[in-house]
Amino acid sequence: MARYYYLGPWTWSAAMSCWLPPEGAVGLVDLRSLPQQAAAGTPQGYGFFATEQPLGSAYEPFGTQLDATLTPEQLARWRSMLGLARLDAASLLDALWETLTAQADPDGQTGPLPLDATSAGTLELHLGGHSLVKAEPLRTAGEHWRRLKRMLQRIYKDTAKAAREGRLKPNLHRMMMTHWLRKYRLADYHELLPEGEPDEPPVTPQTTITDDFTRADGDIIGHLLTWAEYWPCDWDTASNMARLQTSSSTYPNMAVAQTDLSSSDHYSQVSVVNLSSGTDWCRAGAAFRCSSGANTTYSAEPYQYDDKVYLYKWLSGTLTVLGSASITLSLPGTVKGSAEGSTIKAYWGGVQKLSVTDTGISGNTRCGMAGKSGDTNKADLDDFEAGDLAAAAAATVPWHLFFCRGS
Repeated sequence: MARYYYLGPWTWSAAMSCWLPPEGAVGLVDLRSLPQQAAAGTPQGYGFFATEQPLGSAYEPFGTQLDATLTPEQLARWRSMLGLARLDAASLLDALWETLTAQADPDGQTGPLPLDATSAGTLELHLGGHSLVKAEPLRTAGEHWRRLKRMLQRIYKDTAKAAREGRLKPNLHRMMMTHWLRKYRLADYHELLPEGEPDEPPVTPQTTITDDFTRADGDIIGHLLTWAEYWPCDWDTASNMARLQTSSSTYPNMAVAQTDLSSSDHYSQVSVVNLSSGTDWCRAGAAFRCSSGANTTYSAEPYQYDDKVYLYKWLSGTLTVLGSASITLSLPGTVKGSAEGSTIKAYWGGVQKLSVTDTGISGNTRCGMAGKSGDTNKADLDDFEAGDLAAAAAATVPWHLFFCRGS
């Protein structure tokens, strides 16, 4: 089936209070700056969308082949729409890759954050309807590495400050540094140490946290972990499970474990025991890369209304739907979300259902649960687990993807 490729606006759904891709999109990459992603209502910035049908005049077409050579007019239009001073790309895929690498913004204020590598040290670009369209080993040299390193140094500095002030786990920044040295194949941590920061050597990271929610029924959840509830929602203990009693339709409705993992490359999973039925619009699942204030997170949530699992991105309380996939919603079932660099995935029943590339959330090290309860029945979750994804000894990428020019 033919694919059509566009740059264009996200669609704001007032009914769902979220950003949606245009109808008919099968793949997407969010190219907005962080302030644009966090703004609700009026469209700001653009996304790259792959569709199976032509879109309207609000969307700028860039052909039907990812490996097609862009005309001078198309290159100029790409640069103009995304505010780029230059663009060295030849093909459409190259333009998208360059926008996320050598042209990315380390602070995310004028464009997307830089593409980050998986724990295996590989840069990946996933596009729905195509799967993995490009992959290559991260090279610790050149313009992309310079921008990515600036982002990492900012994360390190912010994390170190929060750890010293007691807002995050002690020495969390030093544990993150250990993960980075393995992930980026660096021998000397001083390469990533920000100027002016104390010279503190890396320490051994901690990896996995769990909770079975075994305790007497009541307003407090958690047996093995301490939890915090955020936004206008109420999580209770019921029959040795975590129950989302009440929730808002416009916020993440999160319970976040107050224990930091050692890196932002991690997974979060939870057993979904019960969801409301019928037209109750009930969903619940695993949250990951949660900010300490919990208004910024990714989440993977099965939705009983349409029997799909969704990947959500909440940035400063504003929701963007990154994708969905049909599932057989047989309960209880385990939902899992993972973040490795800029590769974000959702699983149901141990099977990967979604994989997208997104650079919007980086650095956060907490995990938890999120959802929306039904009006009649509630969401019951159990057996929470979250852990770091260990950096591999060497990247293993199919050889043909290094030359991939997806179509």
